[in-house]
Parts: sequence; C-alpha cells; structure tokens
Amino acid sequence: MGPLLTLKVHEALRTAARSRISAVECSLDLDRSRTSVEVSADQWHWQGASYPFLPACKDRTIYYWAGQEFAPVARYTNSLIKLVPTEWGAPTFEIDGIKMLPTAKVSPYEDARRKVGLIRPRGKAILDTCGGLGYFAAWCLQGQAGHVLSFEKSADVVWLRGLNPWSPVATAVELESSPGATSDGGQSLAAGPPDDPLSLAVGQSAAGGRSLPVGVERPADRGGPPASAAATSLLASGLTLVRGDVAMAISSLPDRSFDAVLHDPPRFGIAGELYSQAFYDHLARVLRPRGLLFHYTGTPNKLTTGRDVPKEVASRLRQAGFSTEMELDGVLAVRR
Repeated sequence: MGPLLTLKVHEALRTAARSRISAVECSLDLDRSRTSVEVSADQWHWQGASYPFLPACKDRTIYYWAGQEFAPVARYTNSLIKLVPTEWGAPTFEIDGIKMLPTAKVSPYEDARRKVGLIRPRGKAILDTCGGLGYFAAWCLQGQAGHVLSFEKSADVVWLRGLNPWSPVATAVELESSPGATSDGGQSLAAGPPDDPLSLAVGQSAAGGRSLPVGVERPADRGGPPASAAATSLLASGLTLVRGDVAMAISSLPDRSFDAVLHDPPRFGIAGELYSQAFYDHLARVLRPRGLLFHYTGTPNKLTTGRDVPKEVASRLRQAGFSTEMELDGVLAVRR
C-alpha cells in the first residue's frame, strides 16, 4: 500500500519544506504507524520514491497515490462514497455525505470492539452481514474467532477497504459477477459459483485443521509459481469477504452453521429488507441454539421518523425465536 495523505499530514510536510527541515516524522497510514519522510522544496521522499505536494489539499478527505498523482479515496457510481479521516486515526466512510460509522465521541474502530465483545468471538463461526470497512471482522479476528464470513453489497465500499490500512485482510469472493472477476476487471483470489453461497461455508483443511472456505484453493494446489506471502496471508486470515447481497444469499446458507451474528445494516429507509421478519427468521435459522446476535439500530429520532426502530427490531427478533435486550446502540439477542 502506498502513502495516504490527509490535510494534517500534508500541512506538516509543507511546514517542514518552508522551514527547510530536511526530515519530518509523521504517519502515512492514518496513524497506524509513524515513519520518517525526507522533505525538499518542491517534493518529499519516502521509501525510495518521490512524491509531489498537492496543489490543494481538502479537509475531510484522504488521498492515495494513484501512480502518477494523488487522488481522493472516493468513488461515484450511484452515490458518492468516500473514506473520511477522523481524529482517532481509523477512518469512517460517507455515502452522499451521510456518515456511516460513529465518530463524535469514540473511534469507529473502538466502537466496533465494544460491540464485538458482546458476542464473545473466541473460537466461533461468525456471520458478519454488512461488512462495511471491516472493523467488526477485524475485532473478531483479534478475538480469535474460528472464522468470519462477511458480506458487503457495494463494490465501491470493498474498494475503500482495499485502501484503508485499518481494514482487515480477507479472502475475496464474488457473487454478483462472473466467477473470478472483480469489480475492477481483475481476478479475485478465489471465487466459487456466483449463485452458490453454500460454497462459502467454513470447511476444515486436511492439514492442521485450519478453517478455510469450501472451494477456496490453497496456493500450492493451483500449480505454477509459489504463492506470494500476501496470497498465503489471505488464505490464512480466517476472514472471507463476499461481495454480494446478504439479503439474497442468506436463504442458501446452511441451518445452524454459525455461533454468532453481527448485523449492522444501513438505516431502515435505505435497506428495509434487512429489518424484515423474513430476514430475521433466516438469522434464527442459521444460528445454533444459544447463538448470539448483535443488531445495530442506532438511536433514530422517534419524532422525525414516526417509529421506534429499536423496539420494532426487538419485537420481530422475539417472533423469530430470540430473547432480546437493549445493549449499547442496538439489540443483543440470544437464539432460544
């Protein structure tokens, strides 16, 4: 991954250049680490490469090195989706200016840690229904989950993840395009039949018992040159990221195949199907008895929305076979 710039970092580099300071220590990966950067009058130098100063650097924007110049980490397909810096380091993302993760009082990364802790991930097979930037999955892996199957519907959000150093590495699988094809026209590391989510069920390897998705080949099994360290890391990560719609795929997932579920859907007005009784019935079906579910609801204003979304969610979950209680900014449920 190349350098990432924010207004804060760019100003530090500019200030060093104006002050004729030859080197400055800063972060080029959104505060994941610190590094030394050499600075000259009209450019700066890092890891043997030279980079220009931006003619204009905007606040609330992250820039990545696109090969010839810096470009915003943003895309417009049906909506403007962009990665947005925070004071905490770990970025959030916005869709048409709407912030998708909490940042006012806590880091979005720390917020994910608290919620993942509710489902006690150690050793569990976990379904992450709406992966976003992958912060839930990251904390599941740090909590030694057995395997995480994560869905993300938006190809643009998956692209953001690829540039975000806080997002976890995952085995990539496509459901919504031809086998092996990525949204950029390349090849995913592993892809099963596009209409067969069952191929994503967690399997056990013959050697060492490590969990791998069924249908995902080990690098050594494909022949040809030895796999890169990065590819090996992908297959060993314990996280499978599916670029597909969980609302469509969940009906094909096996009964009682997960120990826990993390459900962080977009707001009700955007993705009502992910709040439906039919979807909750499927969540109950794929969970093992006593399995845990955390459902993010947020705290929508009852006066402006005209409805009590958390209460409605809890009621539907109980009808699906869960016991429920309000926790943090959502509903914690246990499969009866």
